[in-house]
Amino acid sequence: MKNLLLLLLLTIPPALAFGLNAWISSESQLPPMGVVDGELLPCPPGVDCLATSEEGLLAPLPFTGDPEEARDAMIQILRTEGGAEYVEFSGDYIHLVFGRPYLKLIEDVEVLVDREKSVFHMRAFERTESPATGVLERLEGIAARWRLHEAQVAARGALEVEEAGT
Repeated sequence: MKNLLLLLLLTIPPALAFGLNAWISSESQLPPMGVVDGELLPCPPGVDCLATSEEGLLAPLPFTGDPEEARDAMIQILRTEGGAEYVEFSGDYIHLVFGRPYLKLIEDVEVLVDREKSVFHMRAFERTESPATGVLERLEGIAARWRLHEAQVAARGALEVEEAGT
């Protein structure tokens, strides 16, 4: 009995991980992604999708300072986002895949650094049809963590200026 339990404990987690990775890498319902002419592609019709826009529900996220440092900080924030199974970044483009197998849900999040405007543009969509929308909550969570990061950077800068003046 102990051997059977040990065998199950050793074989089930890798099998689950393999199944999850295979499930996430499925591109059966994957809309076009990426950057065209320096912008994220617009949300396609018929897909639970949300993108930041100046006049939309969620505005682009402003950043201060060096764009590379801001991008690296955003990557660190995104990597700590719960459920991230795949992270890709190339230059100013970042793509993450979040899997929630218990809900049979896959969310893609794309982030683009806009160096000219000093903002991050984001787009998120669900690959699977689901009555519950998680993309707004996902982007709002990322935005909240980014604003906290920027506030901490500003506070450190103010403290350094104050210490230099004394």
